[in-house]
Amino acid sequence: MKAFLELCCDLESRTANIYRELACRESLARETRGLFARLAAEESRHARSLSEQMSHLRTGAEGISCDRAFPQLLVRRAEEIYALAQAASISDLKAVSMMKGTEMRLWDFHLANVLAFQSPELKELFTLLAQEEREHILLLGKHFMTLTEGETPSVAT
Repeated sequence: MKAFLELCCDLESRTANIYRELACRESLARETRGLFARLAAEESRHARSLSEQMSHLRTGAEGISCDRAFPQLLVRRAEEIYALAQAASISDLKAVSMMKGTEMRLWDFHLANVLAFQSPELKELFTLLAQEEREHILLLGKHFMTLTEGETPSVAT
């Protein structure tokens, strides 16, 4: 169980690092960088919450088996996104779209954990994380819409 929570904590920390990297990109609009800085702080808080939960684990909980395949897949995807975030040029639209997809995967992951765990503390933690990831999805979606206002949609011929 502890190893699974460490993996979850690592995932939140990596997501925070991606947001921090994007928040420093001078090529992105000030509003986009501000949103990414805010989300970096929130993802760091998620990592701290998971870390605190690990410190409260009762002995005996160590033997609980958790599927680590999906969070490991998310960690690998986070590494790919981090490399993209470090690319020489990335547009606001690409960055916001990429992070919205990341948040959607995190939301799915946290919801699955709400159902998977019996511990009320873990259910509460993952419920809170899922709610906050959903808020991130909505914020990113709203920002994406402001970025695309006035653009003419392309029509396939």
